[in-house]
Amino acid sequence: MIDSTLDMPIPSQPRRLNLPAWLVLICIITFTVLIGAGAAIWKNAPPIPVTVSSPQQEIILTQADIQHGQETYLGRGGQHIGSIWGHGSYLAPDWTADVLHRWGLATAGVLAQNNPQFSEADLQALPATERASLQAQVSEQFKTNRYDPQTGELVLTAAQNQGLQQVFQDYKQLLAHGSRIHSIPDGWFQNDQQIHDVTAFFTWTSWAAAANRTNAPFSYTANWPHDELIGNQPQGSL
Repeated sequence: MIDSTLDMPIPSQPRRLNLPAWLVLICIITFTVLIGAGAAIWKNAPPIPVTVSSPQQEIILTQADIQHGQETYLGRGGQHIGSIWGHGSYLAPDWTADVLHRWGLATAGVLAQNNPQFSEADLQALPATERASLQAQVSEQFKTNRYDPQTGELVLTAAQNQGLQQVFQDYKQLLAHGSRIHSIPDGWFQNDQQIHDVTAFFTWTSWAAAANRTNAPFSYTANWPHDELIGNQPQGSL
């Protein structure tokens, strides 16, 4: 008599994934570090103000302007034309550094001569003592953090506000018509709103690079870029 059980399929045993304990430990440590680093980056990121206002409470820029400017900049290939906070292409200026220095010079001109059309040559032409005094004034304007985390409002000084208007005028020409010297294409941006918002984005990165963190002697970018005019010095020299 034949045993019919010999023809029955033998059920297969489920395969178990046996990982070495050391590999599991490495995965746990790695993901813990990644999550912790992500939380620290989010916590320490510079705030984007709801509004940027003048001393008279006139709204100069809004959070929507800044965020739309960032989207427009990236959408037009910005990561390949210039850089932000040192990250990007070297074919054009670092926009943070360029706007910050232009803004600093224009603010210095307002403080010294009530004229935002103030160049590096004008600054260097001042007597040493007068130049040092002016740089100290400009530094106070930019290093003091006037952002209110409760309201989300950033209030500029009168000199900063007037100087910023000069920066916007300069950038309206630069972003619309480009610059062969700086490898910026003609017609990079198509309309005034795009130019305004992209300049607003650059302005926010410049403010974050200059204004000191709360209860800290350095900015949100650890005083990068170095710019003596607005008081950005390497941390080791502070």
